[in-house]
Amino acid sequence: MLNQIIKKISNIFFEEALASPNLLSDMAAMEKYMAESYNGRIFIELLQNADDCCSKRVYVERFEDDIIFANDGKPFDENDVLAISRSGASNKTRGENIGYRGVGFKSTLYLTNEIIIYSDDTFFTFNKKICSQKLGIDVNSIPIIRIPILLDFQDTRLRSKVLSLKDKGYNTIFIFKNAQIGTFLEDISSVSEGDFIFLNNVENCEITIDTYRFQVNINREYENGRQLVSFEAGDKDAWLIIKQNDISLGFKYDIDMCKIIPCSEKEQVYHSYLPTLDKMCFPLKINADFSTDPSRKHIIIDAKTTEALESVSVALSNIIKLALSNKLSNKFSNIFNMLSSLNNFSKCNNLLKQKLQNNIVSIVDAPSNLGKIINISEYKLLPSWLEESEKFFLRIHSDFIKSFSYNILIYKTFDKVDEFISNYSSCQFAIKDIVEFMKEEDLVQKMSSNTQGKIWSKIIKSELLSQKVHETEIDLSDMKILTGTGITSLKEISTKKLSIEPDVQAAINNNTSSSDLEWFSRTYQINMNSDKTGILTKPTKSMALEIKPNISKWRSAEQQCIEIEKFFGNNATDVSKRNIGYDIESITPTGNIRRIEVKSITEKGGFSITNNEYTAAHQYGDEYFLCLIFQNDNNIKLTYIQNPMQSIRFEKRIRQWEWFCEDYCGENYTFEL
Repeated sequence: MLNQIIKKISNIFFEEALASPNLLSDMAAMEKYMAESYNGRIFIELLQNADDCCSKRVYVERFEDDIIFANDGKPFDENDVLAISRSGASNKTRGENIGYRGVGFKSTLYLTNEIIIYSDDTFFTFNKKICSQKLGIDVNSIPIIRIPILLDFQDTRLRSKVLSLKDKGYNTIFIFKNAQIGTFLEDISSVSEGDFIFLNNVENCEITIDTYRFQVNINREYENGRQLVSFEAGDKDAWLIIKQNDISLGFKYDIDMCKIIPCSEKEQVYHSYLPTLDKMCFPLKINADFSTDPSRKHIIIDAKTTEALESVSVALSNIIKLALSNKLSNKFSNIFNMLSSLNNFSKCNNLLKQKLQNNIVSIVDAPSNLGKIINISEYKLLPSWLEESEKFFLRIHSDFIKSFSYNILIYKTFDKVDEFISNYSSCQFAIKDIVEFMKEEDLVQKMSSNTQGKIWSKIIKSELLSQKVHETEIDLSDMKILTGTGITSLKEISTKKLSIEPDVQAAINNNTSSSDLEWFSRTYQINMNSDKTGILTKPTKSMALEIKPNISKWRSAEQQCIEIEKFFGNNATDVSKRNIGYDIESITPTGNIRRIEVKSITEKGGFSITNNEYTAAHQYGDEYFLCLIFQNDNNIKLTYIQNPMQSIRFEKRIRQWEWFCEDYCGENYTFEL
């Protein structure tokens, strides 16, 4: 019986106290520190203990000036009494139970100086005044939770309340005498349904403190190795739990829409079985056996936490691989959107991102439409100047692009596939590839006028630059375009005397500078006015512009870049002294801004950017360019990289917090000096 166990333990601890009064005094000071450290976690710690003892129900209420916490789990035994009486002597096994230090119960001392516990038909108490009287030691030198004392309970009203809870099936009842009610109300004010999703056993919780009411009923359903945790009260949102080995991923789940959705910023926290205060970088919950500080509020980066983050990154990588292999249902249609951006840069999140980067590249591959296995780092991305809807259209309808794409159903099922993969691949379709798929008549027939105009604008500019810089030409003659009578190739326009469809013509005009249009019209002898017949003749090298940029090898890289920008027809200014994250501000004839950071490099050598430049690149997106300049005795080679945060990968290296890249690609130009 528990009463005999209490007597035995009480006698042992009284003897220890008399033999070591200084140790007892040290324990009293440590107890105060632990209680203060756990402030704000009182209910959470009690809830974890209830779940560990296999409780299905938890009940909390105010009774007069006391707080009662009851559960229907396993009653106290000798090990349980020893665990709460000692600090750091819990019999729980790390990874198998939520608590393992045996110190969480000390948090309740922030509420009271006297605790009464009822379990297995036995009342016992922790009361430093009684201990002081029996030991003859100053009351301030005695910890509260150390020596359990068997109690002959005489409070008739409170005894009646306890026995009524016992009749309702509650086996263990804690009574916090003369409790700090306001403190406890503040503690439970942040309690939410999400606090219960990674528990193993608790299915019902009811709290009634003055006017505060909280009740939750938790349903746990299992299907295909996944767990759906839903709640009978409150919102219809639930949580879809995916467990892999010793970690769990918690995705908020909309029951009406039948798919995962981003959780709120308040909800996206790390859990070490119960929530910490550390924000997760993605809009979901992660639960693992993380190491935490003594208050269990914050994660500590140690070997155990690092191991857990590795497991988390592997689990997320496996989910991405399943998605790209068309083995995930549309319940996960938001998965790429949710994992596309890192929105919290804590030490823990940065470590997770680093591990996720490594594991996604090493783990994630999937078959293309032709059956060839494509690693995510080798996946070809469509240009960033295309909208997501346009990328989706091309992946679905272009036969050429399909051969470089994953299963077509993936793009119909999941949102923002390309945007997500752009974080892990720097491979892109080149202009020659765009020319190739624009030869597909069925594709162009289905393509919107605006998209056609945008693509033609990029091709015109690329053709112009190619002939200016390399004196080469791109064969556009078989490319298809919408005319007044349907889809036709450029080479047929003059023979059939057709006009480009007005909406397409307008879209080309809207996306192309007047100087580029003038060059294209003159070079190809096409009248770009939509009410005129376009006449095409194949260009020759003699028709290309003969102008060369005025570049001196003795000038600075920034001055050389300015000369190139002027050669392209832009108005460029050196702003490097303003410390705004880029060196050159260049305005195109159509008024578009190019913010250019210039880097002088060795041939195909790596380069780094500063934190200021990294921030500016994030801020300005497609307006931001890196201009890499390599110069030898005979010529100068420039590589322009637009929106580098999307098109190439950087590795964070700790020198002066700079961002380093050694694998890149972009638009190349070579000039004789």
